[in-house]
Amino acid sequence: MEWFNGGVGEAIAAAKAKKAIFAVFVKGKSDEETTIKLTEILEDSEVVSALSSMVCISVENGTNTCLQFSSIYPVILVPSVYFIDSSTGVDLEITGGIVTKESLMASINKANDKVGEVADIVQAAPVASAEETVTVSETSAKPTER
Repeated sequence: MEWFNGGVGEAIAAAKAKKAIFAVFVKGKSDEETTIKLTEILEDSEVVSALSSMVCISVENGTNTCLQFSSIYPVILVPSVYFIDSSTGVDLEITGGIVTKESLMASINKANDKVGEVADIVQAAPVASAEETVTVSETSAKPTER
C-alpha cells in the first residue's frame, strides 16, 4: 500500500489537485486483531490496485492527527476506512469494524460510483432566489409559495 506522507491537510490538498478520492484508514493499536486483519487486506494486490487512484492516509486512533480528522468526520469504529470526495468534502462511503476483502472492495466500488453522482448533484442543485423561496405548510405536505 502506498500511503501519503504528510498531514491530513496536505493529503486533502493532494487529493484535490489530483481530483481523487481521499481515503483515510483509521487504525487501532498495532496489536489489535481487527487492525492487523484490515492492514493485511490493505496489502492485497487487488485492493492496492483499486486504491491506487486515491490519495490514502493512515492515522492511528487517539493521535493528534486522528483527533483533527475526527473533529470533521466522527470516528465511531476502529479500524475503519473513510472515502471522501476531495472536491466537496462529502463522505462517500465508510466501512469499519470487521472488514473482509470483499466488503472493502464493495466499499471502494461504491465510493467510485458515488463520486460522480455527488459532483452532479452539487452542480445541478438550483439556487433559489428570494422570490422563489418555497415553504412547506405545517398542515399539509404540499409546498406553498410565499
